[in-house]
Amino acid sequence: MASYRNGPKVADGLEERYAAIKAAQPQQEQHYAAWLASGTVNCQGYEEMAAALGLALDVASGTISYTDAFQAPSLPFELWYCRHGKTTGNTEPRVYQGYVDEPSNALNEVGLQQAQDAADKLEALGLDPDLVVLSPLARAADTGKAFLERKKTFPQDRVLTWESCAEMRFGDWDNMMVKDMPTDSICHLFYLGQNAVVKSSGLYVDPSNGNTVP
Repeated sequence: MASYRNGPKVADGLEERYAAIKAAQPQQEQHYAAWLASGTVNCQGYEEMAAALGLALDVASGTISYTDAFQAPSLPFELWYCRHGKTTGNTEPRVYQGYVDEPSNALNEVGLQQAQDAADKLEALGLDPDLVVLSPLARAADTGKAFLERKKTFPQDRVLTWESCAEMRFGDWDNMMVKDMPTDSICHLFYLGQNAVVKSSGLYVDPSNGNTVP
């Protein structure tokens, strides 16, 4: 039998699997330290990029914090952000879902309804944007389009798709089920330790055309 919590389906044994992964965090951190020591990671470059933004990067743990030099950007406009609805990929057993656009990354039945619910709320607020910016990934673009469908006369030249709005790239971790990744893999530090440095050394291969995504 399978159990349900807060809606998503949780397969038998999944909680135990996640507990084993969490218990292996010390081993994951050892592998991460070895990865840093290998010389393949531009630690100084990462630190300099963070400092330029008023952030402090602790490479040893991969964590980021604000410094006294940080200044929040002052925007001459009001910015509204709407996250995409639910997909099969972020339903248990979840996957690393980054810069991928396979069928499993599209909005599922729940996500499609969430997109409509978000559109209802935005419409009820009387939102009349000057510009709508969409991600190139379908799950996010379709969430935004649910709102645009209510705005039949909205000028199409004010609807833009920006590559910079897409999700981050996880390389060959993308669309891999978290439960199926090696227990001691450094990939788990991304969510267990909020490690912003850790990344895969491999490339994601789009199964539809064989192209790689750097």
